[in-house]
Amino acid sequence: MSPSVLRLSRFAAFYGVLFAIGTAWAYAQGRGLLVQQALRPPTALAHAAIGALVGLLLVVGSQRLSQHFGWARRLEQALAETIGPFSTPAALAVALLSSLGEEALFRGAMQPAIGLVLTATAFGLLHVGPSRVFLPWTAMAIGVGFIFGGLLVVTDDLLTCIVAHATVNFFNLRYLSQKYLGGAPAAPPAG
Repeated sequence: MSPSVLRLSRFAAFYGVLFAIGTAWAYAQGRGLLVQQALRPPTALAHAAIGALVGLLLVVGSQRLSQHFGWARRLEQALAETIGPFSTPAALAVALLSSLGEEALFRGAMQPAIGLVLTATAFGLLHVGPSRVFLPWTAMAIGVGFIFGGLLVVTDDLLTCIVAHATVNFFNLRYLSQKYLGGAPAAPPAG
């Protein structure tokens, strides 16, 4: 098995476990992960568009931080070195896997059970890195947890959160690979 396939397999296993836990927890609460609105095409399309827009705004915001603050540039470089390079297909696969797994667990199951504040905090704690340089990432993940949780409150649809999360992860993985690891250039986000 090639190293890249092995790495993707590990991501798939980890996020598959999160998805299974989230799904089981949601069903144990007597509900599924996706509400009925998500199954209606016009609503699903609108919610996906909202998620993509929010995701792109978060990507642009994080890139603007690195243009103005040394701590953000150090964080970007540390993240890139920790996660390694991602091709476009690998970044897409990991973005989809991570958004499905994390959103099923955090917004699909945990938020309805324990509320927005504890869920956003737990989401941030999943994003703790191996050194102090990662502390801003944890803090930003808590903030993003509130944003994604707010999307769930406003739309009552997990699809919005999944699309926002996948958008952030895809563009950030490609951006970090291209900027710090010499990967193939990523398509720049709007803005």
